[in-house]
Amino acid sequence: MSSESSKTRGSTDRWNKSLIVLWTAIAALTIQGCANTIKYGEASRAQAIETEVGINELQFATQKLISKMLKFPSVSEATQRKRPAIAVDAITNHTHQSIDVAPMTASVFEELNKSGKFTFSKNESVQASRERAKDLLDYGATTPQAAQFIGAEVEADYVVYGSLANIIRTKPTNKEVYYRISLQLLDTQSGKVVWRDEQEILKSQRKAIYGI
Repeated sequence: MSSESSKTRGSTDRWNKSLIVLWTAIAALTIQGCANTIKYGEASRAQAIETEVGINELQFATQKLISKMLKFPSVSEATQRKRPAIAVDAITNHTHQSIDVAPMTASVFEELNKSGKFTFSKNESVQASRERAKDLLDYGATTPQAAQFIGAEVEADYVVYGSLANIIRTKPTNKEVYYRISLQLLDTQSGKVVWRDEQEILKSQRKAIYGI
């Protein structure tokens, strides 16, 4: 009986120790989970889904934006009466990557030219005027004040300008990085932005290793 009782106590002790280890581990995970709701692993461990985004996709998205601009009521009405002069300012790159955004600016010009609804200020004059408006820029990006200055100098009725940036969105189970293309159209005479829109393209998605 003594031997059997010892075995029973030994089994009970081992079971209790196992429970202690288990609950200690759960408690540690709970504390860590409360301190940091989502933990992303190292780049080598995280489940990353990369989307191939080339200049062609960025150009296509830019063209879609210009197509929407041409259909915008106030723009459509203004171009029915006459062919306004428009200055196409260079799209600025606000990502942390060395992306040549010149083809995107070219897409703006091509789409507007294809519509036959505008006349164009000379690109050389627009860029020279932009240099003179550098004090009105916001970290290199064209502001409405800079656009109005450019439009007045090159005698354009409108100025179209924009930027390319990275946008990060953190969700409960993943982290997504997007390219955001933003375009604006400014009426030089009033100094008001009469149209603006943006297009986002998913660049990458990183899955969380665990979350609570």
